[in-house]
Amino acid sequence: MPIEGFNPEEFSKNLTSQVVGVIPQDLSEEDKKFVVNIVYKFLIMAAGALNKDDNSPLNAQQASTITQFIGEWAFHKSVDLSRAKIPQPLREPVLQAVAFSVFDEAKKVIINNVDRDEAITRIEERVKAAYQSSLQGLAKENKIDKDSLQRALSESNIDRMAEEAKQHNSEENQKPVEMPDQLLKLAAISLVLKKMPPKQVEVILSKIDPRDATAINSYMKLDGLETKLDMQKAQKFINEFMHKMPKEPQKINEDVTISKINKLKTSLPQGTLENILKNERENIKKILEDEETLKDLSPKIMNILYNYLEEKAVGYTGR
Repeated sequence: MPIEGFNPEEFSKNLTSQVVGVIPQDLSEEDKKFVVNIVYKFLIMAAGALNKDDNSPLNAQQASTITQFIGEWAFHKSVDLSRAKIPQPLREPVLQAVAFSVFDEAKKVIINNVDRDEAITRIEERVKAAYQSSLQGLAKENKIDKDSLQRALSESNIDRMAEEAKQHNSEENQKPVEMPDQLLKLAAISLVLKKMPPKQVEVILSKIDPRDATAINSYMKLDGLETKLDMQKAQKFINEFMHKMPKEPQKINEDVTISKINKLKTSLPQGTLENILKNERENIKKILEDEETLKDLSPKIMNILYNYLEEKAVGYTGR
């Protein structure tokens, strides 16, 4: 059964259109065309495979994240192979190995809810291993020489982009850095996300343009960024983002809701909770008295129970 809300073709075309705007200008026109075509090819293959898997536990957001990982790494490594002057017919087998490794590892980290930073590290390690092994295989078959092998292994477009982003924002001057509004907006958003739980950040970034998400990630890694921004202007973008921010991430933190319920229960005068629950159904009593049972509920139901308990508590303590 197809994944509800996930359109492989539309999503793949959207990501590919973003690639066009970030292809390095030092590549030839032929290599630029190769990069765009190969990225789309692996995106549509991966997205289609995820969507056709009847046993997949993935939702649309998770399928999008996995597909995005594949698109990003297909882009970076196809650029590396182009810069290394590896013949085009030999690039695709290398990129197939890379795409498969990303597909396999990304599914694992997403399904197992691995922390975003750890997930990125694990996928990158798999990519490096698959990329190196595939290139070394070509060298052993005498399809590329040692110089070509070394060039391909030494290229790293992702490191170049990260370094460029760091240099762009490494102004030692304490005065606010003059930035285009679009970049200032992304920097401002990074200040907000930096204070949020990793899972919530992952959800939000998955709904943002991939290029913007990459830039925001880079800004989040910069220390003291707020001292380098015109915070008067940045605050405007922060307010806009907070107003438009998707509400789902705020609802998914079940730990916060459980903590609120427990805090309210312990703050009640002795005997109040028993009085509130004495006329309730057994299942409601069990849920509010047993935290393990409470954890089995959806965050939305937890929140409803919290509001109910708070309302009842006011009624008893206000008598």
